[in-house]
Amino acid sequence: MNKQQTARNDCAERDSEVTIEGLSSEISRLNVELTCASEAHEAVLAENRRMKDALRAAEEAFTAAGNKEMAVKMQQGVTGERPRPAGFKLPSSRRAA
Repeated sequence: MNKQQTARNDCAERDSEVTIEGLSSEISRLNVELTCASEAHEAVLAENRRMKDALRAAEEAFTAAGNKEMAVKMQQGVTGERPRPAGFKLPSSRRAA
């Protein structure tokens, strides 16, 4: 092997080490972001559970008070099944006009 080829090999090894180090730090950064996103997701799920519990309690209270209309609205909040507003039409496209 001549000196020029040895120098090229050394340079290639150095470049691959830098790339591996760069990738390792990027992976670490992404892992931190993923952990934060996962924690945020768990917090949102917990808040959703608390909200559904509050809606169920409100539904029971409205039912006990004899207010069936509000009880139905609270139940729809829990199940997510809401009636469509009068004149509702599905958009032909999701793109903003």
